[in-house]
Amino acid sequence: YRPNLWALGGHADGESRFAESQRVTAHIQTVLPHCDLIVGTEEEWHIAGGTTDTLAALRAARSITDATLVCKRGPLGCVVFEDAIDGWDSGVASPVREIEVFNVLGAGDGFMAGFLSGWLRDEPAADCALYANICGALAVSRHGCAPSYPSQVELRHMIETGSEHFALRKDNALEQIHWATTRRRKHDRLLAFAFDHRSQFVDMAQANGKSEADIDHFKMIALGAATRSSDRHQGVGLLVDDRLGRTALHAASDHDLWIGRPIEQSGVFPLAFEDGPDLGSRLAEWPANHCVKVLAPVRTDDQPDVIAYHEAEIVRLADACRQTGHELLFEIITGNRDKSAAPSQVLALMQRFYDLGVAPDWWKLEPVDDGGFWTGAGDIVRANDPHVQGIIVLGKEMPDEQLGRVLGVARAEPLVRGFAIGRTIFSEAAQQWFADKIDDQTAQDMMWAVFERLIAAWDNAASDR
Repeated sequence: YRPNLWALGGHADGESRFAESQRVTAHIQTVLPHCDLIVGTEEEWHIAGGTTDTLAALRAARSITDATLVCKRGPLGCVVFEDAIDGWDSGVASPVREIEVFNVLGAGDGFMAGFLSGWLRDEPAADCALYANICGALAVSRHGCAPSYPSQVELRHMIETGSEHFALRKDNALEQIHWATTRRRKHDRLLAFAFDHRSQFVDMAQANGKSEADIDHFKMIALGAATRSSDRHQGVGLLVDDRLGRTALHAASDHDLWIGRPIEQSGVFPLAFEDGPDLGSRLAEWPANHCVKVLAPVRTDDQPDVIAYHEAEIVRLADACRQTGHELLFEIITGNRDKSAAPSQVLALMQRFYDLGVAPDWWKLEPVDDGGFWTGAGDIVRANDPHVQGIIVLGKEMPDEQLGRVLGVARAEPLVRGFAIGRTIFSEAAQQWFADKIDDQTAQDMMWAVFERLIAAWDNAASDR
């Protein structure tokens, strides 16, 4: 009820929530008998019942309707009346506690959504009231309106676990569940062609007297290979950069492709991000559907100062991604700087970053031919973030026959959803193309053929399970 919408107030009365009017009361009372459920604040019941005595107003409404009546009482929660109204105790309520009111926009709609989620399923009134109170509380504790409402998973978490935080938006576990269960799109599989490499392409171009423009052109050829596969398969994506592959990155938006792009500088140790230190401002320019990929050259046996630096930078990046609403793909590379890959360190690194509050949407892990490794990775993710998008396998220029076997082993773990492979697909074609030994179409055909073999290996692994 907004008095101004009934011409009962002046220009300065827009925030008014109540003004008596026999005309408005009479009109509302012609509607009440047709309703099954009526929800209102105390002020709204005052106008509906024609009195500022809330219980008397509710009784007046009850005299003309058999509907379920719900009275919202702010910090006191709500009371549901399904029968005669003898007092507040004749209704059904649910427990509430005080929380920070951060933003009132959308609180009423959130409350109604929660109540209806139970009422339309014929759940008990006390449960409906509980759902409504929780949804309303979450709505006022966050920025925004509808985006702040909880998912069913989040609602169950609040019922079963609750939160000790006065400011609910500062409950990291709750916020992670909200993020992970309200994503724009859930991917059951991801088969990505990764050609976001930069230093490798620069080396090939320079060795053959080619320019960055030639690299950009080659990446458009690679995009053509990816789109050919996307016409045949579900879940195809790509990784491409904005510096040497800008044309392909922009053109990819014309296709139904998962798109990831790197944030780290190529070939730099320790980790450094492109375009300066202000990650939030940089990511604010990215389309919302672009996943932020970071290749992290991390190990558990690095020097303590290097470990501390990498941890702080990854935490900073994860926070920036969450603030701008971008998904994060975390690629762990333990084999670097003349050190061989150390799969035994990967699981410890995953747990360490979870302990630091980093919950990537995707994990991209080295191609380990060991089922126990992938089961261990899945167990860590399930224990920390069961609503993750998934784990994907990287290639590291492994021959496609050998990589196909690794994909078969990895796929036995349900959270492994696919792969993001680059040099295995493009290396031979790129070397010949930059040396002017093959034309554009031949290069695309070569890359497409390898990509298709890897997709077939992935699909065959599913049929063998």
